Amino acid sequence: MSIRKFWAISVFLCAFSFAIHVVYIPLTPTDWDEYVYESAAKGTAETGFPSLEVNPGEEPVPFFYQPFFHFVLMAVTGSLTIESARYLSAVISAIAVAAMIFATLSITRSKRTALLSGLILTFDGWFLYTSGLVKLDTAALMIGLFGIGLFARALRSESLWTTFFAGLLLGLSADYKHIAVFALLAVAIHWICTREKHKTHGVTLLVGSLCVLLFVEFMATYIGKPYIVANVVQLQRALGFRSARGLDADIGTILRALGQTYFVFGGSILLIVVGVVGSLVDLTKRSIKRTTDVVEEPLYVPRLASSYLWAAFLMLVLLKMKNPHYVVILIAAADICVSSLITVLRQRSKRWRAVADCLLVLMLALNVATLVVRATYFSGVDAMSEAKIAVEHLPADASILSEEPICQMKLSTQTCTKLDLYATLKHTVPPVQYIVLILTTTQKPPAQYDVQKLIAESTEVASFGDWKNHIVILQTQNS
Repeated sequence: MSIRKFWAISVFLCAFSFAIHVVYIPLTPTDWDEYVYESAAKGTAETGFPSLEVNPGEEPVPFFYQPFFHFVLMAVTGSLTIESARYLSAVISAIAVAAMIFATLSITRSKRTALLSGLILTFDGWFLYTSGLVKLDTAALMIGLFGIGLFARALRSESLWTTFFAGLLLGLSADYKHIAVFALLAVAIHWICTREKHKTHGVTLLVGSLCVLLFVEFMATYIGKPYIVANVVQLQRALGFRSARGLDADIGTILRALGQTYFVFGGSILLIVVGVVGSLVDLTKRSIKRTTDVVEEPLYVPRLASSYLWAAFLMLVLLKMKNPHYVVILIAAADICVSSLITVLRQRSKRWRAVADCLLVLMLALNVATLVVRATYFSGVDAMSEAKIAVEHLPADASILSEEPICQMKLSTQTCTKLDLYATLKHTVPPVQYIVLILTTTQKPPAQYDVQKLIAESTEVASFGDWKNHIVILQTQNS
């Protein structure tokens, strides 16, 4: 394939990804975090640091539960509403497709495999959904893909500068969103498995780790307690030492959510399954070849791609799959593995070529089906937007009890207390007049007695839902 044709197809895939994201901006219901991140971006634009609006007369609350880079980017680009920030997400997603092509090309040295990985990511249902929201994950993944691609090139060239920039990008990706540290873990796994190119592995890990540590040190020194407290809470939630309501689902609840809603992302599920199986087969063949004299068939998956996959898998296991949006890191890693697998199978024989083609067609067909479902069934109602309208029509001096997103969409004259804090603050906040509940398969109100008693004694005045969220507005006896 000529370099000109390769570039032309790459640009087309990026442009097509951007176009799909733009089309689905008005069709995608608002997600839980989007109102919070919108508020944090506005706070960044107004005060110079991420902050959330609170109740009348109170100072803005610093928001350092996530790294500040994305909120600064939103503020600098003027993406201060959910709609405009989704356009920013569309641009980032298109660049992420380019990063995927670059990473796959660097790892496999095959233009066809690289373009195939870009094609699969462009149509992947879950990537298209989560990367179109106002989130940090896609940008962090994009930076990490460029980093892992540079690392693959550094392994071949052993260039110190390439190695340095690979480590820098991998560290910056973890600074942008801490879950992206899995890419550095991939370098460590690859080092353990290959036990070679020690300088390249070591320098990459050293530079990446220093990048992360210096960021944490800077934030702890410059910001101090608000940053330290917020990140300790996040770490405790991630590791299961602190309750994270809505993210602490057991395996039964997760399977129920998968069966009730997430089953429509069948193409993404198939991609992950094939990627994991293909990597396991590859590892088995390598093990047999190393311990016996049996001549095995050609290997399917590059070792760096497998390392990247298992690093993502281990990260999700460590976090107990608390947030479904994090699955995008496993999708990206599986994409490289599956693209490599399909390319190898198509080169073996007519029978295997047919298997590979059927696998690719099935995967793409499932993802197209996901787009159809999103455009029809999933786009009927935006529960969060409906809730915003309802909250704005409550009395201007209303006292509301709800979740963080609702507290960020209230009128400036209304007061809002978060459900998790009600038992502690009930004697210091105005009597609650309205309760706004956000219910999902995994998200329920706190089991605290005071909250449950107040809910039981209230009257439902409105209810609406979309494919994932169900909103209930209750009026208390204090109204």
